[in-house]
Amino acid sequence: MTQLDIQGAEESWSLSGDLTYETVQTHWQRGIELLEPVVAQTITLDVGGLAKIDSAGVAALVNLVSLVKARGKSLRFSHIPTRMQAIIKVSALSDILLEV
Repeated sequence: MTQLDIQGAEESWSLSGDLTYETVQTHWQRGIELLEPVVAQTITLDVGGLAKIDSAGVAALVNLVSLVKARGKSLRFSHIPTRMQAIIKVSALSDILLEV
């Protein structure tokens, strides 16, 4: 079974483990609940600890960006793994997920 760990508080969060179809299904609601009380205007999500990511994981991050923006905040990613960068570029999502 694959694992995904979500850690952090307020403006600084991290993901480690696998962000895949399986883990997105089981952890999506928990992730939303953890971010709900955050009051910081900019949230940084360190994804450098991800061992595995697939297109479902990238899609979940796109949805997360949309949810955070709808709340008037911004989400930035740090330590983006090479595999994730490749999926983002092939999917033409650079403008959404690789904003500076």
